[in-house]
Amino acid sequence: MSYEVRPLSLGQILDRTVQIYRTHLIVFAGIAMLPDGIFYALNAGFELGASHLLVFSLQGSASSAVTHLRTLLLYLIYPLLVAPATAATNSAIFSLYREEPFGVLIAYRQLGPSWRRCVRLRFVGIVMSSGVMLLLLHLFFGGSTLYSASKRLGGSPGLVSLLALSYVYAFWMGLRYSLSVPAMTSENLGVRAALKRSVSLTRNSRGRIFVAFLVYATVATCLFAAELLLLKAHGLRSWESGKRGIIVYTIALWFGRFLLTTLTHPLFSIAVTLFYIDQRVRKEGFDIEWMMERANLISLGSFVVAPGSAVPPRDAPLG
Repeated sequence: MSYEVRPLSLGQILDRTVQIYRTHLIVFAGIAMLPDGIFYALNAGFELGASHLLVFSLQGSASSAVTHLRTLLLYLIYPLLVAPATAATNSAIFSLYREEPFGVLIAYRQLGPSWRRCVRLRFVGIVMSSGVMLLLLHLFFGGSTLYSASKRLGGSPGLVSLLALSYVYAFWMGLRYSLSVPAMTSENLGVRAALKRSVSLTRNSRGRIFVAFLVYATVATCLFAAELLLLKAHGLRSWESGKRGIIVYTIALWFGRFLLTTLTHPLFSIAVTLFYIDQRVRKEGFDIEWMMERANLISLGSFVVAPGSAVPPRDAPLG
């Protein structure tokens, strides 16, 4: 099935995201399976080995150490694991638009050595967007979330407000850098150039990207809540069933989250790639270049040409 390269509204991007994902579910879920499997296996290991065995016996410093490690796992290690999968998803979308064969192995193979650059890009992006937040969490709050930090501080408004502002800053910077991975993948950019490219492309469209993320986050949160209710309905609770019950609960919880994340995570990666293509169409007239290539009037040599094209920008309605 061919997809037209043209300006898309937010609703059309969401519709196309679902259409692409539904048609190629196995490929995109397969791409997400490897990093999500590693992450949730590590999480389950922390739950079983550290949180339940260590904390039960040592408390205090051991509990704090486990909290810090899990914060690091959530905010730093997981994004680094996901970076190559996100780039592979981008590559698969580009192949789909070119009507070329693509699959899980093909998408990862097309990355080649550039997967290291994707990891460096994600690391730099995390440091620049979330560095302040992570520093506050580790040095002053000892909690892994804003909620847990506020409980530790007894609701201290000044410090909690400072942490809340760091969350807002991290999210805003995340929106600015949201198109950096597809920019790097398709244009073969370096880390710094990809970040700058994303800042330029997302200008005047960050609100749409935010709404798309909100839709994705709402769907994922509802599914995770349904999983917890399902476990509770079957009598599985974290701390109420003895050591064996805890093991069963932990395995069921993290295996369920692995399945749900594997199925939902590609949705936002696909949407981000479509936003990247859409922004190039709006700002650089990429749809004109694409039609010329398809008509064999010019040969671009790759899916995306380098920035600075001679084609004049075109402002399309953001509807």
